[in-house]
Amino acid sequence: MTPSHIAARWLIVGGAALIGLFQIALAAGAPWGGWAYGGGHVGILPGGLRVASVGAALAWAAIALATARMQLPVTARARLWLALLAAVGLVGAVMNGISPSIGERVLWAPVSLAIGVCALWLRRSKDPR
Repeated sequence: MTPSHIAARWLIVGGAALIGLFQIALAAGAPWGGWAYGGGHVGILPGGLRVASVGAALAWAAIALATARMQLPVTARARLWLALLAAVGLVGAVMNGISPSIGERVLWAPVSLAIGVCALWLRRSKDPR
């Protein structure tokens, strides 16, 4: 694989880890509610959304781990994984992009877009060997 394939994979891992760490912070009571869940809860999130952040953190940790362990060049199984991840990233970019929360539009939309585009690019790439 080329260095750009490796870089794309690690951009996905880094983006997923960043989102996961943010969700852990929200669950722990960080006052960043205005940057998540549509920005409707400025400050510390209510209990139900903090629990949701725990689930989101676990999901993003699994995404980061699975992507880090993914074989390059990508296999048929990895292509399915990357298609799902591309969909999550691209839908997340749209949802964050239309959010009333400035934080979601400025920070999370580009991070989600990067994850989606990198996953799509890796999925479509051919083995250069």
